[in-house]
Amino acid sequence: IRAQDKTTTAFRKVNSGLTKLDQKLNQTKGNMGMLNGGLGKMAGLMGGVIGVAAITGFAKNLLTTADRLQKVGLQLGISVEKLQAYQFAASQSGINTEAMNSALKKFNINIGKAGEGFSEQVKGFEDLGIAIYDTNGNLRDSPEIFEEVANTIAAMESPAAKASAAVGLFGKAGVDLLPLLNQGAAGIR
Repeated sequence: IRAQDKTTTAFRKVNSGLTKLDQKLNQTKGNMGMLNGGLGKMAGLMGGVIGVAAITGFAKNLLTTADRLQKVGLQLGISVEKLQAYQFAASQSGINTEAMNSALKKFNINIGKAGEGFSEQVKGFEDLGIAIYDTNGNLRDSPEIFEEVANTIAAMESPAAKASAAVGLFGKAGVDLLPLLNQGAAGIR
């Protein structure tokens, strides 16, 4: 409501300024100094109104992005900072955010299924020599496993084996992740 009130006030000032400008111009025809001054004030007022609108739009977009990152981070079980780092690394490798998020969701599901003993998922991690449990028998954090998987895939010789491993753990989007995974954990951080 305040923004609306300020906008209304600003437009009233602009209209008032224009009315005064018109009166002055009629009184002092030919006085170019007055013309330039009046137009300068009007431009200043309009610039202020446009500036406030731009800042408000930027702040709204920033809050929307932060909210989206937090929600996706919660869905994936990783911190917003890690998610941002992963998304940035993915974008640097030509991978769009949605493909990255989709692959990470599938990866987390596969970690969970492997933890529940589903043989296909257990085999996928075992084939890469990756333990999903820590020394205390607890499931490891997915970012830790993700970075280990990246190192393992990066070290593989065969492009076909890399693709197979990536699809097995990340779903269809796994192939899209290969440019990122080929850099190992260092390329992800």
